[in-house]
Amino acid sequence: MQKPINSISSADLRRWAMECYDQAVNPRASGDERERLLKMRESLLILAEEQDWLNGKTKSPAGERASGESMAV
Repeated sequence: MQKPINSISSADLRRWAMECYDQAVNPRASGDERERLLKMRESLLILAEEQDWLNGKTKSPAGERASGESMAV
């Protein structure tokens, strides 16, 4: 049985992001697949940051992105 979305830890999200990156840099990945995996990685890292904020571990990440800062990929 899968965990509800609100109980997925930021560590799990970051681990999945790392797996996406590992698959994206695989030489067998097509250009479209690589692009999709890198977008998934970025989204998972943003979700992990948001989860940390919800857990009180960091300041609001949404406010930082709204000011023009972007996450490094």
